[in-house]
Amino acid sequence: MAKSGAQFLGGKELERMFKTLGDRVQRKVARQAVSAAATPIVNADQENAPEESGALKLALKGGKKIKTYKDSGTVVAIIGARADVQTEVDGKLRKPSKYSHLAENGHIAADGTFVPGQPFLRPAFDENQDKSLGIMKDKFAVGVVREAKKALIGGGS
Repeated sequence: MAKSGAQFLGGKELERMFKTLGDRVQRKVARQAVSAAATPIVNADQENAPEESGALKLALKGGKKIKTYKDSGTVVAIIGARADVQTEVDGKLRKPSKYSHLAENGHIAADGTFVPGQPFLRPAFDENQDKSLGIMKDKFAVGVVREAKKALIGGGS
């Protein structure tokens, strides 16, 4: 059984319930909570993205991936432009996943001039951090209670 890295503030009973769940169920609950928490940030970054051709906004729609590291029990949300989106602008192929960091942070253009960044991801994260944390706590608590009830009623996971 992988060691749970989850920490609960003021929820000893919830923490005990979580530890009684199996690894698979713990990962399921954590993934659902992290996914729900990432949604407001994904929506805000799409809204804030610069709109030159519209490709970046399109690539950011639903641009989250939930990754689970089984050894440590860590669950993370990766937020950014989807790699499967590409458009054609002025006869040239554009892949927003390849240039979204340049739009965010700025870059040096081909002619040597500096193009300042138009931050969209960092402000989206900063604006929604507290909201996302609240959503994650709520979803986590609901998921733990739901799965604990299933385990009690069903006789296991």
